[in-house]
Amino acid sequence: MNKTIHKDSIKAFERLEKGDVIAVVSPSGPVKREKIKKSASVFKRNGFFLKFLPSVFKRDEYLAGSDNERFEDLCEALKNKQYKAVLFSRGGYGSMRLLERLSNIKNMSPKPIFGFSDITALHIFFGRLGWITFHSPNLNGFSELSKRAQRFFFDVITKRVDFREIEFGSGESLRGGVAEGILIGGNLSIISALSGTKFDIDLRGKILFLEDVDEQPYRIDRMLTQILLRKDVRYLRGIVFGHFSNCGREELLIRILLEFANKIKKPVIYGIDSGHIKNNLVLPFNTRCRLNASKGYLSVLERIFL
Repeated sequence: MNKTIHKDSIKAFERLEKGDVIAVVSPSGPVKREKIKKSASVFKRNGFFLKFLPSVFKRDEYLAGSDNERFEDLCEALKNKQYKAVLFSRGGYGSMRLLERLSNIKNMSPKPIFGFSDITALHIFFGRLGWITFHSPNLNGFSELSKRAQRFFFDVITKRVDFREIEFGSGESLRGGVAEGILIGGNLSIISALSGTKFDIDLRGKILFLEDVDEQPYRIDRMLTQILLRKDVRYLRGIVFGHFSNCGREELLIRILLEFANKIKKPVIYGIDSGHIKNNLVLPFNTRCRLNASKGYLSVLERIFL
């Protein structure tokens, strides 16, 4: 897993169409059936069928079933051509427990996968294989998203919206400048947890997106300092911070992020609409992007869906 495949080897995905079946998998924590069913109704109204694989509603303490059950469901979702995409049910904890097993699977064909938070471990894993993946809302809580976020999700997967026509704005510039690179990242805590392992993120030539939830400011500081101490940080192109929800006083958080931006000496913006928020917009990982930190926005430079 120390080899990164260049993104040029990946072709754009075929857009999804009404009537397509999307597999729902729970690689992490357990879900509440009522909440998931309510969110599933949003997909039904938009013309998509969801297939809940067996472990989705299982519970083994803080996990959605055993490692073996969750792994088998994930493999089925990825390999079965009946499923046009994979949507993860929720975050929590558990995805990184599957990485060793996943690394032994050969000849998996890229498929659109959607999720965030603990799913960051899978974004990093498949990103290092060269896959385009989508940092997006999980199914859990989808019905509670803003109408804008729901609409954007369906517009993206059906290609009613082309990523290249969008500027992910509203970001506050913490350090100006313009950079281009491959967008990767996700949840800061998961990236920190994988640091130093063979499944670690690769920062070379990248624009790094970060978000988190329910972390104390000193923990955010510690994890960002860990990034500063990485050997490959010198090759990082820029940083995009999403939202850090319920992470202490806003003024202290901004101070920590600003101090980090000044130390890393790369273009940095804060506050784009992605993370544990109701306006959680889809971001395409492992795609070439341009960060204009002076003007506070991120733009995608290549086609994602045909």
